[in-house]
Amino acid sequence: MTKETSGWNGDDLPLRGWELSGVITLQDGTPLDPFYIATDIANAGTVSRPNIVPGQSISLPAGQRTPDHWFNTAAFSDPAPFQFGNAGRDTIPGPGNEVIDLSLHKRFIFAEAKSIEFRAESFNTFNHPNLGIPGPYPDLGPFFGQILSAGQPRRIQFATRIEF
Repeated sequence: MTKETSGWNGDDLPLRGWELSGVITLQDGTPLDPFYIATDIANAGTVSRPNIVPGQSISLPAGQRTPDHWFNTAAFSDPAPFQFGNAGRDTIPGPGNEVIDLSLHKRFIFAEAKSIEFRAESFNTFNHPNLGIPGPYPDLGPFFGQILSAGQPRRIQFATRIEF
């Protein structure tokens, strides 16, 4: 006696043999050093740092950060002439990165040593804006605290590879 079954089995799947891979990159922001790029307040021939204003927080709450105003620029002040500022290293928080790259590909084998591969790749798949570093130079006026660059937008590429 034989038993027949209805429905599909795994061999009938049109998506069989496709492979999906990806890379997820999640990074904290790189901290920055505030310093004067064009002004030598200390008259020492080296870069000068600003002073930290007591009671002011350098970081802004996440909801207040924008590319035009990433950190609290009022937390810094000019030191007195011929004085070094007291701002330390890595005091300015930088924005982080969130990047998800995906790849979908399939290889079709025609003979023992002949095949063709189709590939679709997407970089920054969800098009997350990855901001550049904010300007850490107090002597550049309105550009102090502004972010003027961003990482790569979403990019998609398709490829075909023939092996023989």
